[in-house]
Amino acid sequence: MASSEFKYEWGISMDFAIRNTENDKILFGEIKRQDGWIETTNMQAGRGNAHERSCKYFTPGLMRVFRKEGKLSEEILPFWLVIVGDITRDPRRNREIAFWFHVTIQ
Repeated sequence: MASSEFKYEWGISMDFAIRNTENDKILFGEIKRQDGWIETTNMQAGRGNAHERSCKYFTPGLMRVFRKEGKLSEEILPFWLVIVGDITRDPRRNREIAFWFHVTIQ
């Protein structure tokens, strides 16, 4: 193996991408599914960390790559995060998501 070759390949693969065919810009998307505690289940149903793993997309390195690949400016968030499953009804997880990602839950 030559010194310039890598033994491993690292990276991520987003779940979807939307390309604007007029300006060739791309928005990326990630779907995170997680069970959560709801009124009809026991508290153990709320385990899981899909929403925690979503935080990696906000790291400076990945944001730089997404913006470069998507041909996007610094002002634009280069991806969508879609959270599905019972986690969307779990009060504890909703509080965490709202605090971490600074969203308003109505």
